[in-house]
Amino acid sequence: LTDFYASPECTPSRAMMLTGRLNLKTGLQDSVIHGTEPRGLPTGETLLPQILKETYGYTTSAIGKWHLGFYNESFIPTSRGFETYTGYFGDQEHYLTHKYDRTQEDANADSHYFYDFIRTKPDNTFELIAEVEGIANVSSAEVFCNEAERLLEANKDAGAPMFLYMAWQNVHGPLDMVTPEWLKNNVDSDTIATLHNVPMHSRRHFAALTLQIDKSIEMLYMHVEKTIGLENTLFLYASDNGGCKDAGGYNTPLRGGKHFLYEGGVRVPAFISGKILPETAAGSTYKPIFHVSDWLPTMFGLIDDSTGDDYSSVVGMGALDGANHWSQLKQAATVGYSEGARDEIILNIDRWHTPDCISGDDDEYCTENLEPTGFSRGAVIRGEFKFILNEYENSWFAPETETEWDSTGEADFSSTGRAIQDCTQDYSNPIRSKLFNITADPYEQNNLLTDLPEVASEFQKYLEEKEVSKPAWQPSFPAEASGVWEKSSHYLVPWCELECKGTHLSEGGETWAARS
Repeated sequence: LTDFYASPECTPSRAMMLTGRLNLKTGLQDSVIHGTEPRGLPTGETLLPQILKETYGYTTSAIGKWHLGFYNESFIPTSRGFETYTGYFGDQEHYLTHKYDRTQEDANADSHYFYDFIRTKPDNTFELIAEVEGIANVSSAEVFCNEAERLLEANKDAGAPMFLYMAWQNVHGPLDMVTPEWLKNNVDSDTIATLHNVPMHSRRHFAALTLQIDKSIEMLYMHVEKTIGLENTLFLYASDNGGCKDAGGYNTPLRGGKHFLYEGGVRVPAFISGKILPETAAGSTYKPIFHVSDWLPTMFGLIDDSTGDDYSSVVGMGALDGANHWSQLKQAATVGYSEGARDEIILNIDRWHTPDCISGDDDEYCTENLEPTGFSRGAVIRGEFKFILNEYENSWFAPETETEWDSTGEADFSSTGRAIQDCTQDYSNPIRSKLFNITADPYEQNNLLTDLPEVASEFQKYLEEKEVSKPAWQPSFPAEASGVWEKSSHYLVPWCELECKGTHLSEGGETWAARS
């Protein structure tokens, strides 16, 4: 898929993929969800696994990163249609230790950390598994592959179709280096030598983690082949946002990166593979624009094509924002850019300011409430044009050359004592609007705002008048959350009543720690 678009951040992309609805309708357009916030993907939203299980009889399992809220158990995967879940609830964890901490914890004996690795079931019974043999000090990619193999083996004679959602950790920060042992056992010596010669420390780690996910997907493919078979299996793959230069990821030659609405932040790699595709589509390139919210209706298009059903009759399908591309995908080799299932993508619209909050001795307090900014920040693609409204200026970034790189003198695979961090958000740049002919200028080099003021004005009016839900942002309560996590053997688990809204659990109140 040459023109696949996601959100510039991970939580919103995951929400749109699983609901088929735009975040400006679910309140998740403003920022990612933090573990100490009492919010999540609204429980009123029906998710893809719920429909697949209840309407089509699928078995449903999730593996990997969740990042759609877990403050209350109503928001965790096994409360949202998945029958099993193994992975981590938050935005990141260390690849080997499975600890949630933004520093390499063993560099500081007093570092405050929590594990974030768990297995849950529909009745919300659970296992805290970061320290279990076979998982402790084993990379998440290997753990996820092993779990997928177990599920595929269990499902091969089940007589029911299967939906397996795998949200890989690679290549998100913190960029812990892949172990030399894994590289030696899985990568040829020439590739390892090339890896050694990557000059940037962060880029080298990023490259190693990319090698690991490539190998992991190959292993997953082999597990599918020997269990449920390839004949009726479809593989869908996509990134959730653009790469971040601060953490080894570059989107060259696209402009910008993670957090921002330029192409480098939202136009991401994606592909579809499987023998269920017609032979005429195999090896072809799909040129029309495709949005992350389109996965859900496109999957249902495939199911209907195979079964003769009509997904439009399923409750809630009329509220979808996603488009069904299945009929076009079957003819991908002959479908042009303007002949797809949609001619417009609203990339985002946000009109609120997230407050500056400070962690105090007890819980977080904010200097102000969530307030309207007085203007819209967003972007839309329609036809040949892309219009960006009130976005922070972004440039083009490329990895540093060996000459540019100021070497630290470290051995290639030595521990720095500190992991490479995730992407930072630089909001010090000026805010500007831009208009591009995105088909002729995919690198966003030629701003047409002054050349085509009428076109820009029309887009601006469209974004400013579009109805948008207020963000579901909530202030964080780290003291409350960490208090429950400490009682749960230092694991991230649900920590608050459903309607807590910052109200602390009473002493002696039931928590996951008490029920574990």
